[in-house]
Amino acid sequence: MNNNKLKCLFLFLIILFFLSSTNIHAGIYDDILAKMEKNKKMSPEEQEAILDKYDQSISSGLGFVKAGNWKEACESFRIAVDNAEPLHDLQYSKLLYLFSLSAIGEIDKEEKERNEIFQMRGPLWNKSWFDAISEASNVFEGALPEKDSIEKGKALMSVAQLVSYIGDNGRAIELLTKVISIMPEDAEVYYNLGNSYFSNGELVKAEKSYKIAIEFKPDWVEALCNLGAMLNLNKKPEEAEQYLKKAINLNPKRQDLLANLCGSYVLMCKWEEVLNYGLKIRDMNLNSPIGHGFLIIVYLEKGQTDKALKEAEILKTLKLNSGVYLLYIACANKASNKQKEANDFFNWTAKVTPDLINDTENQISKWGLNGKTLELSNALLNEYVEQKAKNIKMVKECDTKNMKINEGEGILGITVANDSFEEITQMLGKPDKTETPSKEVKAKNYYYEKLGLTFNVYDEETGGKLNTIVLTSPFLGMTTKSIGIGSKLDEIITAYGPKYFPEKPVCNIFYVEEGIGFWLNSDACVEKIVVMNKVSLKK
Repeated sequence: MNNNKLKCLFLFLIILFFLSSTNIHAGIYDDILAKMEKNKKMSPEEQEAILDKYDQSISSGLGFVKAGNWKEACESFRIAVDNAEPLHDLQYSKLLYLFSLSAIGEIDKEEKERNEIFQMRGPLWNKSWFDAISEASNVFEGALPEKDSIEKGKALMSVAQLVSYIGDNGRAIELLTKVISIMPEDAEVYYNLGNSYFSNGELVKAEKSYKIAIEFKPDWVEALCNLGAMLNLNKKPEEAEQYLKKAINLNPKRQDLLANLCGSYVLMCKWEEVLNYGLKIRDMNLNSPIGHGFLIIVYLEKGQTDKALKEAEILKTLKLNSGVYLLYIACANKASNKQKEANDFFNWTAKVTPDLINDTENQISKWGLNGKTLELSNALLNEYVEQKAKNIKMVKECDTKNMKINEGEGILGITVANDSFEEITQMLGKPDKTETPSKEVKAKNYYYEKLGLTFNVYDEETGGKLNTIVLTSPFLGMTTKSIGIGSKLDEIITAYGPKYFPEKPVCNIFYVEEGIGFWLNSDACVEKIVVMNKVSLKK
């Protein structure tokens, strides 16, 4: 039984792109809804009988586990699943059933249960998915027989995998260490242990575990792939190359293997190899960011900024939110002297993946920055740090005159539709006043009265992101088109163009495609500026 979630570890956070995910299928929901509907039609006595049968089956199943009667345990837990209350007990009983299936090696049934369990992570269930795994794994482990057996080892390995999924890697490592004492020559145990060590940040131990797995199963592509990625992370690209080439010979169409090998060549500054494999990866899947990312790296190294920018434009169309690819886009724009775009994407990188710019020690091995890309990234980082220091200084001194309003984006690096209240307070500190504008709108206004700034932020239920920024007196800054508090209507129209005014006298004017609006007083002068997310009106 492979740990599919950590099947392939990639360089440059490619790991995250290739984590296998289970699509939520309508089937399991249809079955559950049908069962709920059926339960509604039952009498109280019938419902009580089903609950009793569920409780008895759980109790019997745990008793069979204690006795080492695995097939009987499976049958009892299956009956429990059939009688489980859908919103409370189904996750728990299916987990116990999965663990017992693992013990007897019912691979097909095991995979079916695993897939359905991973579909049961939505808000439909009252019991948290994480809590269900924690409770079921604890109860099942506590019921295991004292005598060791292969069945016990397989069951423990299944428990460890689920525990690792919910982030309890320390416990997963303890469980897998127990499994090794039972099954000391099982490659899968060491493979899963390597995954858990990786998730726990213990990269040297992860490398060692993958190597042991390969000793017992030399042609296991997944283990070769993960070991290659781990060696890259541990700054051993020459050794990684050997294992990855072997894996590619076994399966030449695996994009993840090519990506890891390409990552090794980046670390070794073998740019022709990066170009060769980057083109192969891109052509295998044009909608995957991986190949485009490698090509940006190599084109920048070769001074072919036009080609790098072209690949960056393709990455932009994929609407990614992965920091490393945003950084590649920033570097391509920086090399092409598109300073604003470069800064915007670097700022975005800093927000979605702050570790990327802070982890300077591992920028080459972990994040895939080398040569020209690393040079450009460092230049952008210096500019980012300098601008942040300036912003903080302006806030401390209430120097609103030098604060630039960016239409459709925001101010002081705080951006609408992207940042939360946390990002606002990191820059500005605690607000002077908080207000809920209405019960109907699930949002709050946060006032910074000395600066003339008001932030309207949705609550967590509706996303928790910044909706609008309102600027009023005493704010003295200007938009990028030199409109500020006190500007006249004709100045706005000259800068932004004519607009239809639904009310007379004029009270406001909005340019939604640019993400800016102006509230006007009776003299048709700006008294408020509103920054909002851009809205396209094109059909």
